[in-house]
Amino acid sequence: MNPECDPPTLVECQRRFSDEQKCLALPERARWPQGRVCPARGVINRASRIRTLPA
Repeated sequence: MNPECDPPTLVECQRRFSDEQKCLALPERARWPQGRVCPARGVINRASRIRTLPA
């Protein structure tokens, strides 16, 4: 069991994933454990999220 992915209680789950930034952090750490990396150029931690325009 991975304690980061499987919080032991509902309260702990709510604390870890209480806002959008915290929800996005888990898959980012899983995908890029040493930081975000540009696959084309190898640049580290200079990537940005793609945002959609408001409808």
